[in-house]
Order: sequence, then structure tokens, then C-alpha cells
Amino acid sequence: MEGNVHIDPRLNQLETWLASGWQIEEPILQRNAYHGPHGRTCSYEVVVHHAGERRVCGLRDAPDVQDFLLRRQLAVLDVS
Repeated sequence: MEGNVHIDPRLNQLETWLASGWQIEEPILQRNAYHGPHGRTCSYEVVVHHAGERRVCGLRDAPDVQDFLLRRQLAVLDVS
């Protein structure tokens, strides 16, 4: 898990899967979760695969999620 502990337990779970050999399928899908007078909030859908199995992990936008995406240099596709 690279020693990271995140506020969002789904990001912790994703890090655990990756440490167990799961691979991310790019691009990561970015969607509007909310759009209001103060801007938008988005969410990300991360698809991972391992041994013929696929899983999807939904993540709310947050600083640690942004750090995760940048650190791994993942391609993100906005499908809003």
C-alpha cells in the first residue's frame, strides 16, 4: 500500500488491490458528481483487473485522490 493511509476508505482499498498485483486500466473516467453555483465536484471511476477478473472503484475528488492520479501519471478522460 506504499505506506499511505487515506481519508477515503475506497482509495485505501484501491491501494491494497494494487499492492496485491491488480493493474489499473486506463483511462480513468472522470464524471460530474455535482455542478452548482460554486463550481463542480467530480468523481473518478478506476477499473482494475487481475487474473481475468475486473473491479471498479469509485472515488470522490479529494486532494489525496489528485495526488494518487498525479503520482501514478494516470490518463484521465472527462466524460461529463
